[in-house]
Amino acid sequence: MILVFDTETTGLPRNYKAPISDSANWPRAVQIGWQLLDGQGACIAAQSLVIYPDGFEIPFNAAKVHRITTERARAEGQPLEVVLDAFESDLQKASVVVGHNIEFDLLIVRAEWYRLGRDDRFEGLHVLDTKEVSTAYCALPGGRGGQFKWPTLTELYWKLFGRGFQEAHDAGADVAATVDCLLALIQRQVVNASHLGLDASAYDALQRGLEQKVAADAPVPGTAQSVTQPGSAATSPSKALADERTIKNSIVPESSLSRFVHLHCHSQFSLGIPGCSTVYDLVDHAVAQGSGAIALTDHSTLYGAFLFFQYAHAKGIKPILGLDLQVCKDHRDHSRKDIGTPQLLLARNQTGYQNLVKLGSLSYTEGYYYVPRVSRDLVFAHREGLVATSGS
Repeated sequence: MILVFDTETTGLPRNYKAPISDSANWPRAVQIGWQLLDGQGACIAAQSLVIYPDGFEIPFNAAKVHRITTERARAEGQPLEVVLDAFESDLQKASVVVGHNIEFDLLIVRAEWYRLGRDDRFEGLHVLDTKEVSTAYCALPGGRGGQFKWPTLTELYWKLFGRGFQEAHDAGADVAATVDCLLALIQRQVVNASHLGLDASAYDALQRGLEQKVAADAPVPGTAQSVTQPGSAATSPSKALADERTIKNSIVPESSLSRFVHLHCHSQFSLGIPGCSTVYDLVDHAVAQGSGAIALTDHSTLYGAFLFFQYAHAKGIKPILGLDLQVCKDHRDHSRKDIGTPQLLLARNQTGYQNLVKLGSLSYTEGYYYVPRVSRDLVFAHREGLVATSGS
């Protein structure tokens, strides 16, 4: 049997290499979700349990991610021992444990077992990480050393089914989505027998079980609820598996895209002014919201342009480039402090992009004084192909 699980926690460890015995280093589990699958991929047990925060509180930033506050956990949560007893009951029936970025979840549960003085129940079990096994299949740019980057669960789900799923960062919903992805990867033989630690006959039985579900158009276990545009029908994972063309054609058509598009977004490439999102985060957000397009408008720099365009095109999102420039009276005057006022400019075509490059360069080579700046007349001289907005 296969057990797929996920955790939500109070945050991240300071040191991923610290031993499990360093309890101060490892965050607390606030939710554990799992599904137990039989030899044909059918779900025979599923639970998602919130843990009562005994002796700790859930930080605000962590609660913003999974929406489990200290108050909610105290109202809905069960004692850690009870939750782990239920988890271990299904775990002992499994020969394989699966998760997306499962190394983190394994460490979290092991740390909780250590706190309770329990032995490691994962020893001897085969472990599969859908993040690692699907990296080449998703072929997302941006990894270290020119390699493909690891796909997030949302990115993998979009790759397989052409749409997102609801309630990301909820252990139960993330497990359901992981199950959908796992079985789809098995159907496509991206996940093979050796990945699961199964012999040939067991793997063939699993394949046959999934084929029967697809033939009957029954939902593949997991039941992650797809995110669709208003008025459109959700495509079940099993139906998408039945016909590869369904996946290719299930991207939301441009005519039905959400009318709202973010035109003022800063990334970590913004200099001097905070911007904490990566270009991948921004594009992923546009994908999840069904926007169809998004702008990257960093402060006085286009450093993120290449990665932004590359990743946006790979995700089917229209990239819009812009700059947030400081416009002063005279950018050549370095005798007094005049940082000017911010002005957002967007490139509408190739000429506009070239003018953004020119303005961004001049803001440093000629205008830098406390901050990179340009004059109003300089913007006017390089206005062709640009759109100015009232943002900022």
